[in-house]
Amino acid sequence: MIFPCAGVGPLGGSHLWTSLFSRVVLPQAVIGANTKGGSCAGAFRGLPPIQLPSMSSSNPCLTCGACCAHFRVSFFWGECQSAGGTVPDDLVVQITPQRVAMRGTETKPSRCVSLLGEVGCGTRCTIYEDRSTPCREFSAAWEDGAPNDRCDAARAAYGLPPLTPPIEPDVAPRVA
Repeated sequence: MIFPCAGVGPLGGSHLWTSLFSRVVLPQAVIGANTKGGSCAGAFRGLPPIQLPSMSSSNPCLTCGACCAHFRVSFFWGECQSAGGTVPDDLVVQITPQRVAMRGTETKPSRCVSLLGEVGCGTRCTIYEDRSTPCREFSAAWEDGAPNDRCDAARAAYGLPPLTPPIEPDVAPRVA
């Protein structure tokens, strides 16, 4: 599958993600339609097409993005580049003296400024390698063999079905 994105897929080259999601099959209805039943064709309008790694069509996060457009992403300011961390300073807003949030997630409705694409169609994080701790620690439901109620809640907010446990224990989650 080709997703027109501005760079390499967010999980490209990651052996962990490739092995976790390499055998998941998403129905074409999930890949090709957004949450309102329309087409995802305009999700990346104006961006040049590139070929993502083969695991892209099987990783449920790359056809979701609901967590990035549902939750506030707040974390200790020390993760910002100006303090020696990795998160670009211009992408955060201060919410307390010690905490910052990703721009776009500090109010409702929320959507992280680093989320590229359309929720439920095709998404990616534009700062994946430099993302904050809450983003690194958030896992898709069944990714680690356990449900994730927060993943399910974010997906439900966008009309997406919850992920279901894999048929085989060593296989990644699949879309219901």
